[in-house]
Amino acid sequence: MRIAGLPGLVARRSDVLLTLIGLSGIALPFLPFASDYVPMFSVEWRWPSYPNITLVLPCMVLPPLISLGYIVRLVTGRFPFWANAAGYALAAAVAAGFLAGQIKALDLPDPRGIFVVGLFFVAFAVSVWLSRSAAEKRSEIPALILLQSVYVILMVFGLAIASFWGDLQIGAWLGVATLLAYLLQIALAVKQYRPVVLLAIPLALIFWNLGFADFA
Repeated sequence: MRIAGLPGLVARRSDVLLTLIGLSGIALPFLPFASDYVPMFSVEWRWPSYPNITLVLPCMVLPPLISLGYIVRLVTGRFPFWANAAGYALAAAVAAGFLAGQIKALDLPDPRGIFVVGLFFVAFAVSVWLSRSAAEKRSEIPALILLQSVYVILMVFGLAIASFWGDLQIGAWLGVATLLAYLLQIALAVKQYRPVVLLAIPLALIFWNLGFADFA
């Protein structure tokens, strides 16, 4: 599909559509997520606060950067090498900060808590593997794939907590739209859907254990 006003740009409709849907993540922090909680205006910017800043801040920062990366790729037809390096560093910092927050909040020796934290480690490891798979398939955006995978993990955690509260609002549904768009973009980058299923398995277990297991 050639887009008027952007000479030489050829893009698939799916790329454009998914990029547009992914913009939902930018608006999410400014809208009620659950129980009238608005991330941008309700979070306490302190380490002991909950939800921890290691969850909320990345969910504010990552979507604009991811969307910008895809827009640059659509407009120019390429993705700068330095942007991949910066993306890897950011993804590592976000994942490390989030895992540190989860470990700090862990109520030892609670076996369920240990199990859930272990699932997060598995999910992040699969994210790295998906990024490497994208690179092996000659994708020029492996860092974007990693950033999207990290965001999906964090958003599943946020949605699980919101489900536990039992009051999903517009922000949460925008989160669902964003993570689905990201998963489809990841599948397109690795050129198959089976690896994405491997990420979905620990995420489903995380969602169940944090969002619904208490009610089972």
